[in-house]
Amino acid sequence: DDVFTRSMIVCFLAEMNKKLCIYNRLDNNKLQRINVPCLYSITGGERFLKDEFYYDALEQGKAFGDYESVPRCMANLTGFTINNAEQTNKYNRTKIVRECHGKMRTLYLNVEWIPIILSFDCKVICSNNIELFKITECIISKIYKNNNFFKVDYGMFNVDACIIAPADYNHEIPQEFGLNDKKEFSTSFSVEMKSFIPAFENGLLLCEIDELLEAMPE
Repeated sequence: DDVFTRSMIVCFLAEMNKKLCIYNRLDNNKLQRINVPCLYSITGGERFLKDEFYYDALEQGKAFGDYESVPRCMANLTGFTINNAEQTNKYNRTKIVRECHGKMRTLYLNVEWIPIILSFDCKVICSNNIELFKITECIISKIYKNNNFFKVDYGMFNVDACIIAPADYNHEIPQEFGLNDKKEFSTSFSVEMKSFIPAFENGLLLCEIDELLEAMPE
């Protein structure tokens, strides 16, 4: 709960999940909406993967295998940059609400809001060429050419954020494949998310503020 970057990633995925979708026209001329889930890239060692997805599944009587939905979007955080050009006032008086001893307490602290940019590499995996084109057009229409402002919930206050989509998209279209090859259509692009991270006065961390509250008499 004290990791601001985690909250930003969660809100980024939620915003992408709202926007990414495609439509299929059925035989009776009706439209079918298909949502494209945006997932965060999770990797680990082979021992961890076997314990988590193989042996536990066998013990619990579950089937194991590849259950990844198609189409889907995989996002991976690749960059974290402080945007010094947009930094303005050094400190702002900010209201912070925290729970202590079962009661809600209100603090007013000087907070410097540091503008940052998170860079994500996204890869959308599709089952065919038509899906690939539909998703690219959706990204251009809903993200590239429209305002993408939203709020990041830090638990005690909301912070403004926005998504900036690129103009270039790298399509991977398999031309030749064998019977045992994995036929995969995909497009890759980079997305930047702008937001703010609070820097409390005297260099305090959020967990240290909670410790100070715990030490104060009720």
